[in-house]
Amino acid sequence: MTAQRVRNMFGLQRSGVALLTVLMTLVLISTLAVASRLSSTAGVRALESDLHRTRARWQAEGCVAQMLSALNTEMERSGGNIWNRLDTIAEFPVGAGCSLEFDAVGRVRGLSQYDSSGLARLFRATGVENDRSAVLVASLLDWADGDDQPRARGAETDWYQEKRRLGPRNAALRTMDEMKLVRGFESIQFFYDTVASVLRIDSAQVVLAHAPAPVLLALPGISDLAALQLASISDRLQLIDAVAQQLRAGAMGSAASVTAELTAWDVRVHQRVVGSNEPLRLSYRIGRTKTRVAILEISELR
Repeated sequence: MTAQRVRNMFGLQRSGVALLTVLMTLVLISTLAVASRLSSTAGVRALESDLHRTRARWQAEGCVAQMLSALNTEMERSGGNIWNRLDTIAEFPVGAGCSLEFDAVGRVRGLSQYDSSGLARLFRATGVENDRSAVLVASLLDWADGDDQPRARGAETDWYQEKRRLGPRNAALRTMDEMKLVRGFESIQFFYDTVASVLRIDSAQVVLAHAPAPVLLALPGISDLAALQLASISDRLQLIDAVAQQLRAGAMGSAASVTAELTAWDVRVHQRVVGSNEPLRLSYRIGRTKTRVAILEISELR
């Protein structure tokens, strides 16, 4: 092979390598440009989402301010007589995309206030059959206890791993939403229609006038027989009166978990968020001083 042919060959190779390098550089530049555009778009969307949520929070705060103003006017006008029936008032003036829901603090008991028999009676009183009630109670207790030994009808880490689900905390539940992770509580309809209507995480004295029948039937000290007898009373006011009589007679043991005075309301605020199907949900706990109402605490619901 001549020296000229060798030089030509190496020249072609160098040209090919240079061309390949140029092409690779162009591809890299194009990729980085696309990634930059996508990153910028994602960043803009994230900022827009944060802005919409911030605006929704301002609107929710304005909504609550309007409600409190109207409520204090009515409290003064009625001498405080409307305090015990805020959940029956048709409406308060609120802003666009905002809705309010009033829930008496003490309408239901906290989870930690029940033992296993009380929980079983609570679920049965809502219409849950015995077998399912046993599963619900055992699964709740297994989730919150400190070991991985399942109860006869319960579920521990092995069961959740087999189902590819998040396992138990092995400590007390922190929120009601966490309860949806527990075996037996997966159905959203069952959770909101049944469980959330009779149970909370935080503890409170039961306010007799506001407590639903299942909560009254599951009060501590009421035996299964007494619960059956009370359940035969069809009128809710008669049921409340019958429970109150048992309390006064000492037939139910300690009455420390029951009260006749309503001291606070939880006001749940749902505010529409632009560009989202999920509303912003805030909870305001309000209390009273004679004929005035004030906010005690605020939390965001997840």
